[in-house]
Amino acid sequence: MSIKEKTSKLLENRFGPVFLATLLLCSISLLTRITLLIYSAASFDWSVLNLIKVLLIGLFYDLAAASFAIIPLVIYLWLFPAKAYTSKTSRVLLFIYFFVVVLTLIFNAVSECFFWEEFSVRYNFIAVDYLVYTTEVIGNIRQSYPINTILTALIILTAGIVYLLRKLITVSTYQQTRFSKRTKTAVILLCVPIFTYFCVSHKWKNNSSNQYVNELSGNGMYEFGYAFWHNQLDYDTFYKTLPIKSAANILQHLLQADSASRTDIGTSRTINNGGTENRMNVVLISVESLSAEF
Repeated sequence: MSIKEKTSKLLENRFGPVFLATLLLCSISLLTRITLLIYSAASFDWSVLNLIKVLLIGLFYDLAAASFAIIPLVIYLWLFPAKAYTSKTSRVLLFIYFFVVVLTLIFNAVSECFFWEEFSVRYNFIAVDYLVYTTEVIGNIRQSYPINTILTALIILTAGIVYLLRKLITVSTYQQTRFSKRTKTAVILLCVPIFTYFCVSHKWKNNSSNQYVNELSGNGMYEFGYAFWHNQLDYDTFYKTLPIKSAANILQHLLQADSASRTDIGTSRTINNGGTENRMNVVLISVESLSAEF
């Protein structure tokens, strides 16, 4: 049996839309990864091994992200009655689902490109913050990019893709599948995200000294979910640091040069000011995330 025949048989199955949705997610994620790779060509550590890592590990995380994304679809295909599934209503629901999925995937791909341009990483807790402080962030985005034009273009592109896939989307609705058989498949598919949650680590991609290799090996949606769930940012990755001993030596040297007397071997000091105390009204203005260009 050829690959085309196997693919056709998979799509004709009741859970064929799951295969199609997974294929779409992996394909768009691959295109996104290639785009980011080309954009970061000057900083990427080019070698055959690194390219293989980016593609294979990247595919692994794409599938991990897909395992979570398909949960609603799996439940729908499992519980929707067999006779009703072959109706026109079912086909309309599938079209709506795939329109939302494709639009979300393409919108995410574009957003990832903008995020990568700004931070040179996949989604992290900064992206989560963007969703929390939507008023400020959306206002800045609307000022920086032609959002209405971009959204219009994405909707037109999505409609075109869904139209081209219309036969593949509805091919599974032309045959009925018994509930018992659907249950077996649904249980297997729903166990995959459970396994992914407990057994897959987002750190598995970090096996290169080149940060671009590591980031391109990941999946933005998977990283976003991890950041949202764990609510943390890797300090050592995003901030320049010194070894603890070197920092301690520098601090001790500065303290020795200070006119204040140290009370112990740590950083505690006694500040002696021989002048008269002045009780002043002080206004402290603090500005967060003010770029150097301003």
